[in-house]
Formats: sequence, structure tokens, C-alpha cells
Amino acid sequence: VRRNGPKAVFVTADAMDATRFKKEIDNRLFAMDKESCFVDPTVADITSATERMISELKEQKGLVRKAIATARWVLDPAAELAGMMLRNSITKTYDILSLELDPLQKRISSSRLLGKLERELIKYT
Repeated sequence: VRRNGPKAVFVTADAMDATRFKKEIDNRLFAMDKESCFVDPTVADITSATERMISELKEQKGLVRKAIATARWVLDPAAELAGMMLRNSITKTYDILSLELDPLQKRISSSRLLGKLERELIKYT
């Protein structure tokens, strides 16, 4: 942290020791008058395993891809959601449908949900 002097530090809240790790990072950032933030790892978990990410970062291991996916999500969530609108050539499903946005979303068809998500992304942009 001292060597690289980051502008921001994000910690994924996906492990039991994430709170301890965040406190440790915050102690180091205190002297720099900065603080870390928790980030939901759900989108990064999905996007780091997509065909798009794997083909972009062939030589990188899963943990590095997940870190890059987390950074992309923090920097531009709309772009990452739009990237998830791609259809997986193996599973023939859309990556964005892997997100659990609401407990009741399983009650509507995938095509209808996809259409609604697409309209919301269009409205946003």
C-alpha cells in the first residue's frame, strides 16, 4: 500500500476474514488519509469466469481475473452489466441471468427478464 500509493482500495466481502483484512488495510491507509471500502463480489465472481474475460486475460489465473473484474465493476458498473448481456457459447445462456437480483425473479421467464434488463440498460445509457 505504501509502495504503490493507491487512490482507492476495495476489499471483496466474500470471506470470513474480510473485516480483519479491511481493518489491517485501513491502519496502513490512515497515514495516507484514505480508507478502504467493501465491494460485493457477486458480479466479479460471474464476470471473471465468462468467456469474454477468459479470452481477454488468457495468461492470468482466476484470482487475478477476479481482481480485474472487481476493479472494472467499481469503475464502470454499467459497462460490466452490458458485457454480461453476451450469450455464453457453451451453456447457451446469458451471463447476466446468473445474477440473483430478486428472490422472485425465477417466477418470470428468462427471455422476459433479459428484455427488461436490456431496456433498463438502454434507459441508463
